[in-house]
Formats: sequence, structure tokens, C-alpha cells
Amino acid sequence: MRRRGLLGLALSAVLAPVQAWSHAMPNSTVVAQLKAGGLDLVAYLPISELKAATDDGPAADAGEYVLRHVDVVGADGRTWRKQATAAEADTRDGVAVMVVSVTFARPPDSHARAARLRYDAVTHRIASHFVLVYRREGDALVPLARLQAPATELPLP
Repeated sequence: MRRRGLLGLALSAVLAPVQAWSHAMPNSTVVAQLKAGGLDLVAYLPISELKAATDDGPAADAGEYVLRHVDVVGADGRTWRKQATAAEADTRDGVAVMVVSVTFARPPDSHARAARLRYDAVTHRIASHFVLVYRREGDALVPLARLQAPATELPLP
């Protein structure tokens, strides 16, 4: 009798439906702030996703990596000058991230409102990764877009 009870317990454990628990994949966040003569951009990239997109490249190279994957282009087709001003490790919502700051300088006689942001860091290699883009207005963040490959460009409002 005891054997039958143990066998029944074992069978119920094996045959019972299994619940799969998963965690959300970390996404990147970009915050853009228009300023006189250009734009400041801060990108928050999860280090795990950054490493996967760069074949385990060093996180210290994140500034150079982001520069290769971000541009601001005016309505006249001219690309704004860009410079990475900071790249440092941090934690956001329990996720290790690289925080990369980039400054863009608008070409003379161009208009900021007609510019477009192109950004494909991480998304160029990981199709499931997405980027939440915000515009900073004072202390407020205004949602602009969710970028996911192949859509990697949006107008700057």
C-alpha cells in the first residue's frame, strides 16, 4: 500500500503541468534633450545585452560602440558632429547598465526640429531587444518611441 502511494506521488509529480517562470529581458533606454546648438543624449544599455551585441567586448568600450550606432541627421541630410562625453557602469532597477553620454553639435544654419535620431545599438545584433526613447523637458521625461529593429529612426520633436 505504501509503495502504491509513493508511486502515485511520483507519477503525479512527473505528469503534473510545469509552470515556466521567466524574467523580462532588459531593454535599453535613451534620453534626448535638445539644447541651443545641439542635443545631449544619454543611453542606458544593459551590460548583458551589450556584451552579447559586441561578442563579449569590454564594457569600457561602450562609448565608442554607441558612437558607431547613433547619429542625428538634419533635414538637409547633414550629420551632426558627435562626441561621447562619459561612459560608466551603474545599476538601474536591479540591472547592471553602461551609461553613455553623447553630445551632438548641430551644423550651422540647420534646424533642430527637422532632425532625425538614428539609433541601433544592441538592436542591430539582438532582434528581440528594444529601446525606449524619451525627451527630457526640465525634470520630466516625455515618451517618444519604442525602437526595435528594423525601425531604428525617429524624428526629433
